[in-house]
Amino acid sequence: MDGLLLASWEARFFGGVGVANPFAPSACTNYSILQDMLEGSDPRDPFGCPNVPAVNFNYPVVNLVLTNNTIELHFQWPAVYVGRFNFGVRQTTALGNSFIDLPVTGPINVAGNEFKMTANFTSSAESYFYLTVSLQ
Repeated sequence: MDGLLLASWEARFFGGVGVANPFAPSACTNYSILQDMLEGSDPRDPFGCPNVPAVNFNYPVVNLVLTNNTIELHFQWPAVYVGRFNFGVRQTTALGNSFIDLPVTGPINVAGNEFKMTANFTSSAESYFYLTVSLQ
């Protein structure tokens, strides 16, 4: 997922932009590079760990719930950090065609770290969706 790390932060700690996986482990046990960045920590320093509990940042796996022309996308994201990101949903009716942004509600907390986004869409024989995530 591009754009989850600040370019200046990534360049400072990894020597370039687009080289670090935000979900990869940092030098601190159980912390990801993304959580280190959000907490202002050096991901290479095992003694400079964030002063907050570690959370599980990972690529979101999306579960779809379709009802008529409404879709709910359910996914896991650390609840303590959800407000620091922008989430969206994109759709296309055929692979190879452009995806379009759908107007959505959410993310709405379902329980714990489970969230859902809801969107109305134009029904077709085929529809493809994906969740977008970026820093605020």
